[in-house]
This record gives sequence, structure tokens and C-alpha cells, in this order.
Amino acid sequence: MKPGLVIAAALLCALPARGESPAPSAYAIDALTQIDGLPTAASLADAFAPAPALDDLVVLALNADRTVDVGVQLRAIHALPTFCPAGLANRAACGAGTVVHDTLIQIIDVQQRSQHAPQDVLALRAAVEALGATRSGLGSDVTELIPLLGDGSRDVRATVARALHDICNMQAKAPLQARYSMEPVLQVRLEISNAIQDLGQCAD
Repeated sequence: MKPGLVIAAALLCALPARGESPAPSAYAIDALTQIDGLPTAASLADAFAPAPALDDLVVLALNADRTVDVGVQLRAIHALPTFCPAGLANRAACGAGTVVHDTLIQIIDVQQRSQHAPQDVLALRAAVEALGATRSGLGSDVTELIPLLGDGSRDVRATVARALHDICNMQAKAPLQARYSMEPVLQVRLEISNAIQDLGQCAD
């Protein structure tokens, strides 16, 4: 079985019976949708108790049955990296094979194959931003995101450039330079230029 199918199967096993998304409590929704910033891992653990917060966040983020409000889904996606320890020395804690990383990759894969409805674009951008926020440093994450530099949405392309900057792996430099030479939108060109300039400071 291919690694991607193994990951997808493992994540689907975490879904509630009949594939239904959990109905988050008002307390959990309040924790996810605060307007002054993302919640901390501790506040999420408290809000989702007694269930493991990360398990419920994964189901909300995947929104496999399309029953979760899009705002809650996006906040759940953005909240996933809060479970990643900060600092380059902790990159492996949210690297390939971990729940946070593999959930974000699954969302990106699913949304790349979608019809790109507005909700799909929002979910894709949220997952790309969150993958960048893990600061994984992984070449495989660069490979995952590079095709999206040619996405039809300028917002997706700009988000990908920022995420490649944050992932911080020098493998992204050549593809970013290639895209810069053909990118028609100034906003995206600026994001690409910033990423290219800062990639030289990345630790391999």
C-alpha cells in the first residue's frame, strides 16, 4: 500500500462512527474562534476536555462529511500547528508521520483535486499556511507545495510562497526563482522575492 493511502486510512480510522464530524461544544467553538489570535494548546485541551483536543481538531479540520461550519473548519486547521513545539530543534515533532503534519498534507491533497469552490480555496490556503507554520524544513513539503505555485488563484500562489519561506528549505529556491520570472501578479512576485531572499538564512 502506498504511504499516502496508509496515512489517509489511519486518519479516517479516527473519524466518529458513520463518518459524522463531532459537534463541538459552545466552549470549544469559542476557544477556536477568538478574534485576538489563535488559541494555545493548553486552552484547546481545556475546551475539548475530556476528549483529546488534537483528535477532535483533526476531524473538524478534515471536515470529511462537509457538516462543519467553514469558519470552524478553518480555525481548526490553523490551530493544528499549536501542537508543534517551537524552534528548529523540534522540527521532527511535527514532521512526516505525525498527526499534525499528515493531516495538513491530506487536506492539501484533497483540495488540490477539488473543483476549487470558494470554501475549497479557503481550506487549501489555511492548510498551506499551517504547513508553513510547522517550520518542518522538509524537502518533501517543498515538493508538495511547488505545483501550487502555478495554481489559478493568486491568493493560493501568494500563500504558497509565504509557506515555502517558513518551511525554510533551500530546495525551494530554484522553483521560486522559476516562478518569479513568469508570475504576472505583483503581490505574488513580492511574496516570492521575500521568500527567495530569506531562504539563504535557512538551516539545513
